[in-house]
Amino acid sequence: KLLLSEAVNRGSELANQLKGGSEVDPTFADPFLTSPALAAIDARMQSMQSRLDELLVTYTDRHPDVINIRKSLEDLQSRREVEVAAAAEQRAAMGPMDSGNAYQAQMQLALVESEAQIASLRTRVGEYEKRVAELGKLVDTVPEVEAELARLNRDYDIQKSQYDQLVARREQARLGQQVSQAADDVQIRIIEPARQPLVPTKPNRILLVSVVFAASLGVGAVLAFLLSQINPRIFSGNELKSLVNVPIVGQVSLLSGPQYRHQRVMELAAFSVGILGLTAAYGVLIAMQMANVNLHSYVSNIFG
Repeated sequence: KLLLSEAVNRGSELANQLKGGSEVDPTFADPFLTSPALAAIDARMQSMQSRLDELLVTYTDRHPDVINIRKSLEDLQSRREVEVAAAAEQRAAMGPMDSGNAYQAQMQLALVESEAQIASLRTRVGEYEKRVAELGKLVDTVPEVEAELARLNRDYDIQKSQYDQLVARREQARLGQQVSQAADDVQIRIIEPARQPLVPTKPNRILLVSVVFAASLGVGAVLAFLLSQINPRIFSGNELKSLVNVPIVGQVSLLSGPQYRHQRVMELAAFSVGILGLTAAYGVLIAMQMANVNLHSYVSNIFG
């Protein structure tokens, strides 16, 4: 608005000067050097310079917008120099001009430019006033919209929670209905009831006991053989002769006394008792297994 007021005052002053027929100002500018093209370039340069000043308040010289505006200013400056050079050549080609007419033409041109600038500024003022009015409405509207958004989000969360609960209940009801229908549609008939076996499938205990009995006898024989190899004894003259390869003059027979005979009897008795005990244990286990199998078979035949 301040720029518009200045432009209006300048236009009024120019109009008064034209109506009053003011004397020629000796310092007036040549109209060829202040053409509309130059005025437009100057206006654009002024606008871009203002925009550059605004950007420099926020950004640095390396910002892309600042670099682009400076490049545009350099291009406009080059175009202005070209326009000034062309106007000077045209003015030189036309020769000398009357100062009064030149002054009048300059004033008329300045008045036209001032009116154009006034019209442009009025348009800009109207546009800015429209933006201010819209922003003023937004100042009152934005809080209302934010409050409405918060209310809608709150209502949406509550409704979504209720909806999820209803969906879960519906799924539970649907699954229960499917199970009920499946129970009604499917009929199960038991052909043979499940029962616990009376006889273990594995291992074969009779075979296992037999293998253990044979292994114990084998282990005893191997142990006796190893003891005889560790502590060897000679029982006849032939064994001694084959061992030392020396003629045998004579040999003394074993004279067994009561103590020796008693010891031998005890050893034979212990050995016999061990063999008989092992055999008896084997027989008892086999008999128990056979009796157990027969008993289970009998029970199975009764309750089968």
